[in-house]
Amino acid sequence: MISTRQAAVLEAAGRLETIRQDIFGMQHALRRMQLWRPAAALRRQCRDALEIIEDLSRRLERRLVVTFIGPCGAGKSTLLNALAGVDDLSATGTRRPTTRQVVVFGRDRRDVSQLRQRLGEDAVTWRTSPAAEALEHVVLIDTPDTDSTEQSRHLSLLKRAIGLSDVLICVFNAENPKTRDHADVLAPLVALFDGQSLLAVLNRCDRLAEDELKEAILPEFADYLAQAWQPRVAHVLCTSGRRNLHEPHWEPQAAPRHAFDQFPDLRKLIFGAFNRPGFAVDRRVENAAGIRDFVFSGIRHQIDATVPVAAAARKKIEKIHREALDAALAALKSSQTGLAAGISLLLYQQLAQRWSGPMGWLTVVWSRLLTFGSGLFSLLRFGNPLRQAFGLAGVVRHAARSRADRKTARAGTAVSAAFQAYRQTLLTRWPDVAETLIAAGFDPSVRSLAALLKSEDVFQEELAALWGRSLEQGIERTAQRLSRGWLQVILNVPALAILAHAGWITLREYFRGNYYNGGFFLHALIAVGIVLLLSFFLLQIGIRAAGSPERVAAQAFESARLGLSQTTPQAMDSLSDQISVLLERIVPQVSAGPEN
Repeated sequence: MISTRQAAVLEAAGRLETIRQDIFGMQHALRRMQLWRPAAALRRQCRDALEIIEDLSRRLERRLVVTFIGPCGAGKSTLLNALAGVDDLSATGTRRPTTRQVVVFGRDRRDVSQLRQRLGEDAVTWRTSPAAEALEHVVLIDTPDTDSTEQSRHLSLLKRAIGLSDVLICVFNAENPKTRDHADVLAPLVALFDGQSLLAVLNRCDRLAEDELKEAILPEFADYLAQAWQPRVAHVLCTSGRRNLHEPHWEPQAAPRHAFDQFPDLRKLIFGAFNRPGFAVDRRVENAAGIRDFVFSGIRHQIDATVPVAAAARKKIEKIHREALDAALAALKSSQTGLAAGISLLLYQQLAQRWSGPMGWLTVVWSRLLTFGSGLFSLLRFGNPLRQAFGLAGVVRHAARSRADRKTARAGTAVSAAFQAYRQTLLTRWPDVAETLIAAGFDPSVRSLAALLKSEDVFQEELAALWGRSLEQGIERTAQRLSRGWLQVILNVPALAILAHAGWITLREYFRGNYYNGGFFLHALIAVGIVLLLSFFLLQIGIRAAGSPERVAAQAFESARLGLSQTTPQAMDSLSDQISVLLERIVPQVSAGPEN
């Protein structure tokens, strides 16, 4: 039986996986954006976010880690000492930085061993006190100052400690006029947390006038944080950590100016709300969602200025693609006149396969004659004696060549001319498109269209295959129309009727004992031949009317045109794909916002 806590952990693990998949999907999309320069930095953000979420998943059931961060003199260590009930738990004083290690305050030494594994053995020290017994589900951490003289050495440690934290308590010196500067320094660090996981504390508030603090300083500071920090801070408190020590040791000239102090509220949050079972799980899930929102917000900010320019670039690419396509189709159409003989040959071969009866036999004979004749013409058109010597072998090979090979050979010239026309148009119009792409953040290498023509051979093969399919389909459709059953009956019946009549007369007289001489059969065959020739002549008229090479080529041209119009701009398939990923995948995802 699964307990309520186990069920909550399982549900949280599922939500973390959903968040992870959102970021992973975005990272995968950005990997496809090799030519878009901002994508590299955005991929790194996704990678870092995934590492943080993976860490959240691993420590899903551990105690809540509450971390104090802030500049020198803000009083982080004093606040921790006041919460622990031990005045010297974490080092305090005027020497800066006072905190050179990460100080962990909790009830269980195992908590510090886990942190030492991640932060280093010498970087973490553990403290406890009787007050720690009440922290059943919380660990408190004091960190080095964010602006100390040893900032460069402490910065890496500070960032790693923040990466292991679930709640940040950002401590500011209420007396320091540069408080807002420190808020700006902390902005990128707190951006990875949900608003409910952030507390801002104005410490040493007893050094200011109470009216000024309540009516001016606190409201203005809260408003500033709302604008400067992306997540809205859940609580902004005014505290006096020193007041809550056992022995505050006030200097005579530095006594508290008033009794207003929200330290009890801070203590109540840490030892009460934060210390509840399941709170750590909820915070980690919400922080993961905040990380995802932060990553998506950064991507949205990056693409806001890019999208209009990228959309304009895509329109230009589509426009020049259409213009290049028109040029390619014009070249393809101008080359179709040389295909007439091949189309006629292939059409008669199709008819020979579809027709039956005497007309079918005659069509087979005619297609063979056309095959032999085209090979013989190829022989006679060359005057080289050596070619003529081996011409007969060439005729035989030509006649035996497969229909697919013949189509490819006849289409090659047309396809090559179409490809060259397409490429020349692209090269002429590309510079303007390239500058638009560079303005959208794409790499300057897009200026060289030749570098993008990696799929040239593939496209030429596809164009040849498309043209061949279009011709084949046009020939098949024409052959199908000219081989309908009723047409075969009409053109076969006259010859079959003469054969049937001659056969019936021959058999009838045979059984009567009368035998015809050869003249009868010769006249019958001549009659059949005349009728077949007349029928074949009618078929030729039908072919000229419905299946002329020009008509078939025109139909194939239109079919190829429709097929080409649906293709991705040639040789720019990678670039077009990247623009499509940006406009059709990344933009909708970051605009719609992730689902929790």
